Amino acid sequence: MSVQSVAADVDVDLRQLFASLARNWLRILVVALVVTGLAFALTWLATPHYRAETRLLIETRESVYTRPDGTN
Repeated sequence: MSVQSVAADVDVDLRQLFASLARNWLRILVVALVVTGLAFALTWLATPHYRAETRLLIETRESVYTRPDGTN
């Protein structure tokens, strides 16, 4: 039996699939809410790690911005 013949034999009954989802909608909802709640709790309780770097350049000479009228 080849892979192509096995794949061709698979039939999906959409009515049965949706009926199964409809029967188990509460279980699906509960699992989704629990997973969402756990993810939210873990992100809320996680210790934040911040990293920042800055450089400050101080120029002591006069410029057009410090003396706009050009006077000394």
